[in-house]
Amino acid sequence: MAEWLQWDWIHLALEIGGSLLLFTLLRFSQGWWEGVSSQKELAERDNVAFGISTAGSLLAMALVISSVMPRQGHLSYTQQGINLVVFGLIGLLLIRVSLWVNDRFAINRIDKKQHILSGNVAMALTDASAALSAAFIIQALLTKLHQAPSLMGVISYGLIYIASLVMLTGISHWMQRLHDRNGYGPFQQAIEQDQRSVALNHSGVVIACSLIMAASVHLPDVAVDQPLTLLWSWFGFALGGLLLLTLWQRLLSAWVMIKINPDREIALQDNSGIAALEAAQWVGVALLLSAMID
Repeated sequence: MAEWLQWDWIHLALEIGGSLLLFTLLRFSQGWWEGVSSQKELAERDNVAFGISTAGSLLAMALVISSVMPRQGHLSYTQQGINLVVFGLIGLLLIRVSLWVNDRFAINRIDKKQHILSGNVAMALTDASAALSAAFIIQALLTKLHQAPSLMGVISYGLIYIASLVMLTGISHWMQRLHDRNGYGPFQQAIEQDQRSVALNHSGVVIACSLIMAASVHLPDVAVDQPLTLLWSWFGFALGGLLLLTLWQRLLSAWVMIKINPDREIALQDNSGIAALEAAQWVGVALLLSAMID
């Protein structure tokens, strides 16, 4: 009871108030971003796809806010509240930029807005995973920047953010090419046709890779005033981690999926159960590897 009485209730109120403000802004910005009414899509049309897409962005926002929650005792309540809102708004902007990059360069042959508004769940899963994958990396970068904010830190971590978007786009295209090369038809056509197993499997891979890239942010022992050295150091750790992730998942899949061809089940049978298991393997291995990195 005494511990509860000693809790910093003013700071807790600032954290809750700031997060409510940011979550509310995100919910309505989802509709503003797409040029539709979020209230109409969620409550009147009961659009599941729009709900999944919004939920992905909301979880992404929660990840970003968590990076600036640690209290800084040398700052006043007002300064810490402003810090929370400012970093939260920066995170929201970066999530939106990341989604734009994914729409423009990764899933570039699909009209995302049209398909989500028409209830395409596969498209919504792909969109939600893009938001989450970006958020893991943004969270790691903002955590580092929040600990010691500086102009050189903004430049250095900004370069890593840009490089991470390039890598995530490349990973998405790599997955799409594997799908196309195996004779299962165009990947983006499968998303357009609402093949949810294909989207679920793709989402698991992208999220897993983002977890490794996020964990690699903490590895380089390089000062932020050497942005290019820091960038290359991060890239080397991230690339090595991604290679280990792929090898580990392949070994795990060989045991878990014995006598099952997961690619065929996912692409030709639209087997969402197999897709969920494959996605869980990728994310599970990524979590284990991230724990080892930390």
